[in-house]
Amino acid sequence: MNKTLVLLSVGRVLQIIILFLVSRVMTKLLSHEEVGFLYLLLSISSYVGLVIMNPVGVYYTRKLHSWSEEKVSVSVFLLVVMFIFLSSLLCFPIVFIGKYFIGLNGYTWISIAMLMTFYVFSSTVNNTLIPSLNILKYRTSFVVLTFLTQFFGLVFSYFLVINNANAFYWLIGQGISFLLFFFVTLFYFIYKQDEKIDLKYVTKIKDKPKRMSLLRFAYPVAITNVSLWILNQSYRPIIERYIGLDFLGLIGLGFGLATSLSVAFEYLLQQFYYPDFYKDINNKSKDVREKVWNDLFNQMFPLIFFVCIFIGMSSPFIIRILADEKFWEAWLYIGFGMFIEFFRMTNNTLSLISQAEMNTKETIIPYITGGMISLFFVSLTVKAGLQSFVPLSIILGNAVVFVLMIYKMRKIYNINFPFKNTMSILLLSTPFVLIVVNRESFKALPETLFVLVIATSYFLIVAYNIFIRKNYKRLNN
Repeated sequence: MNKTLVLLSVGRVLQIIILFLVSRVMTKLLSHEEVGFLYLLLSISSYVGLVIMNPVGVYYTRKLHSWSEEKVSVSVFLLVVMFIFLSSLLCFPIVFIGKYFIGLNGYTWISIAMLMTFYVFSSTVNNTLIPSLNILKYRTSFVVLTFLTQFFGLVFSYFLVINNANAFYWLIGQGISFLLFFFVTLFYFIYKQDEKIDLKYVTKIKDKPKRMSLLRFAYPVAITNVSLWILNQSYRPIIERYIGLDFLGLIGLGFGLATSLSVAFEYLLQQFYYPDFYKDINNKSKDVREKVWNDLFNQMFPLIFFVCIFIGMSSPFIIRILADEKFWEAWLYIGFGMFIEFFRMTNNTLSLISQAEMNTKETIIPYITGGMISLFFVSLTVKAGLQSFVPLSIILGNAVVFVLMIYKMRKIYNINFPFKNTMSILLLSTPFVLIVVNRESFKALPETLFVLVIATSYFLIVAYNIFIRKNYKRLNN
């Protein structure tokens, strides 16, 4: 088998193992209320990361191959680090304003703002630089450094929380690990790129054509990300304000595990496909870019669909492994969360069209529309005391984004949708229905493990065959 696929798969397995340990330790040590407060803090950090920093990070990824060829990738990244640091300071006004709308669980706004600034900066620089190694095909280093970041994040958080069981110290531990391995990665990146660091290069961004290119690319991404945050994160402060941290801890954990599990799988696909995708669209004609994207979409979509069905149907058993018993009722929110993740991952793949064509403004209307719909119905249901309808409100918003993204992206590319393969996946997924139907029949740990081993083995066999058939030439190059 292709050694790249093996390496990346091992990396994903290690990530899932760490996810298991993190989830078990966190739910064992923290109460419902503290877990809820953790997800509330993460919604603040994700707002700053998505809206301010992510657009520049996406632009950096899109142009990374060109900058690497020009021998200026390190110099540009150092500029990005400066931008991230200055942007992270926005946590102070955001938390100051936010304190009038949400509770801070007994902390002062200054302490929360300092924590958010530290966490946002450390997580963003880490999650920008380490994936760059994969884009440039330093695969082994990428896998090792990703694993070490997550492993030591768990270690640091555990020792900080063991005697202070609160979300504040948990995030400090995560931030320490992010920052530590950012510096390790930075030295490695500088060594591997073997470039002359010329900070004077960054002044070229003052040239109007370069500045306008960045702005044209980044501002639509920022607007889209505001809508994305509203779509999938705004429910957290709304629930905290009108229902409380206890329920937020439950739904936040369910949605959070759905995201973590799907992201682990999504990143495996991205790590395998994206380096070639960005390389193949670099300085190519539109016809070539369209073909490259359609090849990517036809390979990824059936697998995204399959993994969402698998995790969603297996959620009653997954929760018993990943969380302490007091959180087991969150399995339902994992199931709902996988509907959300299906649309999120598919919409991410569709948005690559706009990135490939440097025409990111086309994503604005779909995400704004979906975000407003989600916000309206979440607010309506929460205020009406119908908290069980919150997941459906978020799913509806994401579905609207999907429909509008298809409509918008078809104006740019002809999209070849894999209907046949999708129907095949749907039929192959029917055995998973038995898991949900029999969720109350197998509750003991050995029985839970047995069911998950059988279901996972079936999933891997089907996914492996689909993957090999679709990628035979790629795996042998």
